[in-house]
Amino acid sequence: MSKNPWEWTTVDDIQELIDNQVKESISLDYKQSGALQKNEESKKGISKHVSAFANSAGGTLIYGVKEDKCYPTDIDNGSDPKVITKEWLEDVISGTIERRIPNILINQIPLPNGNVIYVVYIPQSTLAPHMANIEKKYFKRYNFKSEPMEEYEVRDVMNRHTSANLKLNIKLDCQDPLFPELGSFSNPVSVQILMSNDSIIPAEYTSIRMFFDSRLNLPSGFSSFTEKPETQLPLEGQTVTMKTFDRYLCAPRDVPLLKGICFPFFGGIGQMIKVPKQTGSFYIVVNLHTARAEPKRIVFILSHDGKSLTVMEFTEIL
Repeated sequence: MSKNPWEWTTVDDIQELIDNQVKESISLDYKQSGALQKNEESKKGISKHVSAFANSAGGTLIYGVKEDKCYPTDIDNGSDPKVITKEWLEDVISGTIERRIPNILINQIPLPNGNVIYVVYIPQSTLAPHMANIEKKYFKRYNFKSEPMEEYEVRDVMNRHTSANLKLNIKLDCQDPLFPELGSFSNPVSVQILMSNDSIIPAEYTSIRMFFDSRLNLPSGFSSFTEKPETQLPLEGQTVTMKTFDRYLCAPRDVPLLKGICFPFFGGIGQMIKVPKQTGSFYIVVNLHTARAEPKRIVFILSHDGKSLTVMEFTEIL
């Protein structure tokens, strides 16, 4: 999808997740509307899942989607907005989690039957760890679920606000048409990856290891990255051969990455790639290591329908 999760505001956005079979991940969870009830068990679940996302890499909860083995299957009947109001959901989140999680966004999506879907976007929190105070436990996202944190994990998350918090954003610039009449690859697609720091703590020493799916055609070189031997990564239940590239940023040679500043991986018009005409998922993966912060992996999944190219992203802690 070309939209960010906090921009999912229509039924079409949710239907696109279903049509594209976007699987649950460390940063995405589908729940049926019945999970929102005015009872303690429901409040316990909301508290558990929202705090787990905030304590991990952030993510999105969608209330109103049926799933089977982590894949979305259908939109359900939704929640009655007169009973399960947006204000009630906000109150449950703020009243059952310690400390309060900043910048949570709740989108209410109307359905034709008068009910609604709730999309709850939870950013990774610099105030973590957050406790689900009904159960008096700290939770994390692990293997598509919300699981209790170990004691050492709680201590590690406590250090989050003392370190840089690096995030990536990918931008694609595609030609029209995407594919020429002849040949087995697309027209050149410009890829730009922007790295930013959400923390007030500067990122002074950063290691970037980037993996490009070997099925992608890379017609131009990487002037600022060092090419390494190909490697294999397990991705979505399969092993994918990846072209590997490294880069190291360190002060004083490089300017520290400060909050609010974006660092482009590729200068000018970006890195040019060509996508195979065959349908399927193609991967760009970035491993980030920076001083005093948990290493993380950001996975970008490219897919197309023959006419347009879409990208999904998820983040996991290494």
